[in-house]
Amino acid sequence: MKMSIIKFTTLCLFATAVFACKGNPKASSTPVVEENSTASVVPAVVLEQLPVSPDGLIDAYLQLKDALVADNAALASSAAEQFASILAQLQPAEMTVAQQKSFQSLQVKISGLLQNVVGGMIETQRESFELLSNDMVEMVAITGTSKPLYRQYCPMYKQNVGGMWLSAAEEIRNPLFGSQMLTCGVVQATIN
Repeated sequence: MKMSIIKFTTLCLFATAVFACKGNPKASSTPVVEENSTASVVPAVVLEQLPVSPDGLIDAYLQLKDALVADNAALASSAAEQFASILAQLQPAEMTVAQQKSFQSLQVKISGLLQNVVGGMIETQRESFELLSNDMVEMVAITGTSKPLYRQYCPMYKQNVGGMWLSAAEEIRNPLFGSQMLTCGVVQATIN
């Protein structure tokens, strides 16, 4: 009897949720507020499904960057998983033997850094992201890109040692500090 009541209650809750969201295309982008959380609003964003291609790899990197800009460790973890999946499957065509060797070495390095992002605390995620950003510059040199990227630099990261990242926009949105210093940084170069 108890099991039937639990099943009925679960079915009712599910039906209510489906009915409430039906016909509302913005339902997946509304903010979710967690009552026992220190963050007041966590965006309920679903990551875009990306192709296994050099551009898909860059887009996965940019999704990770954007999650860190938003101070969203959970989204950064999901983005890192997708990034790692694309990286593991990627086999760019038309590479020289030296490029293949460099590509494989970078795959291993970046994969290791992404493991630190998955499930990690936001500071650990940011440290790993900054390190893999340097490797992504090398990766883009091998795989190429169909869109311009901006190499951005924050001189205040790591107690004024500095850190860099890539962005699809010239406007500075700092993933190394997030909301603490969102606009800290400069564009160092454009990569085409």
